Amino acid sequence: AEIKRALQINRNSTEARLFLPYSVDAEQGDWEKAVAEIREAEKLDPLSPALSNIVAWIYLGSGQIDEAITQAKHTLQLDPNYMYRDPILARAYREKGDYARAINLYKKAEEATGSPQPGLAITYAKMGRQSDARRILDELKEISATKYVAGDVIATIYVSLGEKDEAFRWLEHGFEQYAAVNYFIPEFRPLRSDP
Repeated sequence: AEIKRALQINRNSTEARLFLPYSVDAEQGDWEKAVAEIREAEKLDPLSPALSNIVAWIYLGSGQIDEAITQAKHTLQLDPNYMYRDPILARAYREKGDYARAINLYKKAEEATGSPQPGLAITYAKMGRQSDARRILDELKEISATKYVAGDVIATIYVSLGEKDEAFRWLEHGFEQYAAVNYFIPEFRPLRSDP
């Protein structure tokens, strides 16, 4: 309601046009509307790497992997060092099955941030490299004992390992942390049919 009210006040609000598709349309599964809205937001601020990154997220969430890759590459053209949480281009490559490129980008992100990359663990799990995935999972859990690590981040790794009950436990932990969980991301698809 607040986002819609902001757009009534200012139809050209980049922030409102950004959060409407990301926080409302995508969460409700209206991907067609989310893509249309995010494209309108991008027209208002075409040089914003943050906005371009969200466009790539929307494409990935809607299953438009090639478009997500193109958009994520565009984000890196705008800012070669742009990374938020973990690189969307790596995620898109992983969803496409291009694990070598995904791993390369996750390792670069790990070097740049100094933090273990959950996406790398997920990629390893999808490749059948369970011990490598668990090593990263253990690192993140150890870090979470003394620093903030969102519960949904750890949940995504458990999903990739096929451990749904642990994933739900960590999602609950994320809820208790007031984490902004994006349930529409591809990593949570295996949970959607679980009652």
